[in-house]
Amino acid sequence: MSLGNEARFSRRADAVTHARAPGSIEQALDRIAGDPVVGGWAAMATIVERGESTVRNWANPTTPESIPLDLALRLDLAWQKAGLVGAPIRDAYNALADQLREAEFGCQMELLRAAAQFAHENGEAEQWAILAALPEATVADIDKAVQETSHAVAHGQGLLSIYRRLRRTRSRAPP
Repeated sequence: MSLGNEARFSRRADAVTHARAPGSIEQALDRIAGDPVVGGWAAMATIVERGESTVRNWANPTTPESIPLDLALRLDLAWQKAGLVGAPIRDAYNALADQLREAEFGCQMELLRAAAQFAHENGEAEQWAILAALPEATVADIDKAVQETSHAVAHGQGLLSIYRRLRRTRSRAPP
């Protein structure tokens, strides 16, 4: 038994929007297409001198096509010429590169952050150690020196843990 809705449902299935990962190139393309100032998919296709279906495929995470770098640059430039801030594809690429760098050099990045925190805590411990050594130092000053030195030691122990992990990793190239 036919209800007469088959054609309508099959057309709707063709127009399904695919979820795009946040910060992905596909999402950046979708963002460009969705801005009325740029002009949508048809305008993007004109900018890159490709068919609209090709440009849509670049933004579809279920297709193998991806936008060539020179054409991505054109779209980012068109975005900026339209007076919009940033460069969506470049920004997505940078975010993806940062994620890969963090995955590859995670221990080094963690070490950089931990070393900065250790330097801060150590500086505070040194400051309070000097204040505690003064003739007019109070018990409260000495207690504060103990507290700050304890913080510095704890952060130093964290650094030692990271150093041990770094010894076990193969890749120790700088981030």
